[in-house]
Order: sequence, then structure tokens, then C-alpha cells
Amino acid sequence: MTSGLTPFSLHDGQLCLGLQPCLPADFFTAANTFTFNFLGSCEVVYHNESRKDTFGPQGAKAQSYRITYADGANEEVAGSLIQSKGALAVREGKVKRIDVMLG
Repeated sequence: MTSGLTPFSLHDGQLCLGLQPCLPADFFTAANTFTFNFLGSCEVVYHNESRKDTFGPQGAKAQSYRITYADGANEEVAGSLIQSKGALAVREGKVKRIDVMLG
């Protein structure tokens, strides 16, 4: 429900992370966010400014990610997938927060 059925996948031999939540619009706070814990140590915050459901053909989908690593470094990722290094860092517990911009 919060991360999708298969958040990790392989594309062209590279590990990728694509968060695909299935959340109704009313699950989002007044600030248009929804927060959950992913893999035990990574806080994920969905930002849904359009305040749409995140499922169905008209649903809000991941447009970009802001990754905050455990060492304090930040990375912006455009598109619906976090690829290679970033996806591996999430899986290895080296990411403390991911902000996902939905649209």
C-alpha cells in the first residue's frame, strides 16, 4: 500500500527503486504529505500537492525524489526511478530520508 508491490526491480541489469503507493487522497495530511518508514530505517515522505489518489489512470505518480543519505549528503533524482547507486544505498540502509514529489 505504501511502497507498491515491487519497489525494487532490475532495468538493463541495474538495480532500481520506484515507489508506487496506492493511497487514497484523504490519507494525506493538511500539508499534503504522507509519511512512513521503509525497510526499517528510511523515512519516506510523499508530497501530493495535487491532492489526488495515487492509484488508477488519473492517480498521482512519482515525478522526482530528494534523497538524504545517512552522512548528510543530498541528491535530487528526476523521474520515476532511483537507479543504481541510490537504489543500492537505500537497500543497504545508507539513506535516512526520501522525499517523493508526486504529480
